[in-house]
Formats: sequence, structure tokens, C-alpha cells
Amino acid sequence: MNATPPTMVPSAEESRWPMLPAGPRVRDSRLEAVSLHRIRLVRTSKKLLLLYILFFPIALIVYALMPLFITLHSRAVVTVLFPLFLMAFLLFSRYLIALFPLATFDKKTGRFVMRGAIFQPGGVARGITRLPLEAVRGVQFLEKPGGSTLMAAECNLLLENGKRINLLNHAELADIADEGQQLADFLGVPLLAVHHSPAPNPQAAPVN
Repeated sequence: MNATPPTMVPSAEESRWPMLPAGPRVRDSRLEAVSLHRIRLVRTSKKLLLLYILFFPIALIVYALMPLFITLHSRAVVTVLFPLFLMAFLLFSRYLIALFPLATFDKKTGRFVMRGAIFQPGGVARGITRLPLEAVRGVQFLEKPGGSTLMAAECNLLLENGKRINLLNHAELADIADEGQQLADFLGVPLLAVHHSPAPNPQAAPVN
């Protein structure tokens, strides 16, 4: 059952926060509870499965061609087998790296760790962010226009220093609301729901 987050009155600063461009309609990440003490943000992209599948035929081709090229000149081995080995290695390495969670909330360590781009007002920071869980003062569920007829949403962390970190950004409103509430309950902080209505279209013809 999908829960609707409680609507709270945002502060003037929070009301002026810019919205991110609408994310993909099909979600590419999700929040999942690993245990009572840990929640992770993990990737769900189908591209990862494709990378994993492509590794095996390339590795099989390399294995099948190896006896043939061993009997040939060493230059043939370098010019043909090396690119195939490299491609297979890069594909599988990319898959393994993608298995690491994008973010981890851990009550045992009392810390929040996030890898990759951190979207916040004033720009985007990249790298690894480590913060104590006490630095999170709230979770924001932000509903926004995602197109002419589509509504999208964000799930953001509200920090005590006034900054905001984006966790989820896609068109599945109910899922984001549920996961935002789950994270807020886990952290023991309030969930702030903010709704941005679509801007009126001045060129729209009046309905008689």
C-alpha cells in the first residue's frame, strides 16, 4: 500500500530551492533496507545486466581463438587478442564497479556515505561524501512537473548546513514517496513534502 507523505510547510529558503531537471521515467536506482541498521541506494539500470551478458560471449570468443593465434605470429596475437581481452575486462570491471551502492546509511557507524555526483543548490559536487547521520535534519519529497502531462519527483536529504543532496529523481511518484518515508523513519527525521504545480501555458486556448 502506497503511503502519502504528510505535507509540511516549507521554509522560505526551502521554497526557493531550484528543482533538478526531471529524471528518467524508468527508475535507475532505488533505496533498499539491507538490515535494521543499514539502508543503501543501489542501481537498477538494465544496462548493467547488458554489460554482464556481453562479457561472456566476448570471453568465449577469446578462448576459442586462442589456439589459432598461438600458432600464428606474435603480432597477430597482440593486434587481435589484446583488444578482445581489453574489451571483456572493461565490460566486466564496469559491471563490478556498478554493483557498489551509490549511498549507504549505516546506524552502526553513524555515517552516511555517497559516491558520485551530489546535486545541491549552487552546483554539483563529485567524489565521495561522508557525513554523520546527525547532519541530516530531514528528508524532502518534492513533486514537480516532468513534462506536459507528466509529474516527476525528487527525494532529497536536507542537511543542517542548509544544503540539499539528491537521492532519487524520476517519474514514479508513489515509489519515491514510500522510500522517502522509509528513510525518514530510519533516520528519525521528518519528511517534508513540497508540491510544485505545472506553470500555466499562456498559449493554451481557453475552454468554453
